[in-house]
Amino acid sequence: MARPALGAGGAAEEALMARYRWLQAGYVGGAYFEPGEIATLPDTFVPGPACEPLDEPAIAAFHRAGPQLCPLVVQRWFGMPIDHHPKIYWKQIGPAFHKTYQLVGAEHLGIRQLHGRGELP
Repeated sequence: MARPALGAGGAAEEALMARYRWLQAGYVGGAYFEPGEIATLPDTFVPGPACEPLDEPAIAAFHRAGPQLCPLVVQRWFGMPIDHHPKIYWKQIGPAFHKTYQLVGAEHLGIRQLHGRGELP
């Protein structure tokens, strides 16, 4: 079930939107999203680790946000199933002290370094 886009103002703005599946409950711009719900958000949205990107603009934004550890996936309601294994996620590559990660499912975007303890670059 997809909710109407936040801030959708027509065809020109629709081209700048990205789709995410929520893995945990969350708020964006005053809107509340349940786990398993699909949200269409502006591509300026900086996704956190509780969002799974579903299309190319979302994957690009997820990559720009940098490595983040995926939280536990929570299923609240029977009618909103959640795939407990996201298709796009960060995986550490190389020695742990290098803090080098690759986005599984979008390897073509290259590797990223973890800055601090999961903070955004």
